Amino acid sequence: DYSNINNFNSIMNKILDISLYICIPLMIISTPVNKVIFNSSFNFIFPLFIILFFYLLFDSIINICINNISNKKRNISLIIGFIIKLLIEIPLINASFRMGYDLSLGSILSISLGLFITFIINIFFIVKKYKINLLSNFSNILNIIYTNIIYLLVLVLCTLIIKVDNDSYIINILIIFFYLFISIVFRYIIKKYKLTKI
Repeated sequence: DYSNINNFNSIMNKILDISLYICIPLMIISTPVNKVIFNSSFNFIFPLFIILFFYLLFDSIINICINNISNKKRNISLIIGFIIKLLIEIPLINASFRMGYDLSLGSILSISLGLFITFIINIFFIVKKYKINLLSNFSNILNIIYTNIIYLLVLVLCTLIIKVDNDSYIINILIIFFYLFISIVFRYIIKKYKLTKI
C-alpha cells in the first residue's frame, strides 16, 4: 500500500528484497534466455536486467511520491536524474571503450545511475517531510542485502555444476527451469525460517 507512509521502511524493504529476488536469477539465466528467445551468442539481455533492478526501485518510489510529495519536487528529482544521465553518458561510454567493454555498457550505467539518483532524491524528500528514521531500518536493509548475496552465491555455485552456456535449445530451456526452481526453493527457505526481516 503506497499510500500508507507510516509503513515506509517496511515498504522499502519489500521493494529492495523483491527487486533483488527478481533480478539476480534473471541475470544468471540471461545467457540461456537470450539464446532461446533470440538465438544469439551475444548476451545483450544481461545489461537490461541491470537496468530493470534500478527501474523497479525508481518506479516504486515514484508511485509512493505520487501520494505523498508535491508534483514540483517529484519533477525536480526526475529532471536532476535525467541531467546526470546526460552528463555522464559520454564519459562512461568513452571509459567503457578504453577498458575494452561494449560501448552500450556506458549508456546502461548512465541510465541506471540516473534512475538511482532520482530514487535517492525522492527518498530524501519523503524522509524530510515525514521525519522518518532510516537508521532504525539499517540493520534490516543489511540483512536483506546479506541474504541476497548468499542467494547470488548459491546460484553462482550452481553454474559450476549446471553450465548456463549451451547451444542446445532444449537444454537451455531446462537450464532456465532449473535455476527458476532453485530460486523458488531458496525463497521458500527464506520465508519459512524468516531469514530476512521485512
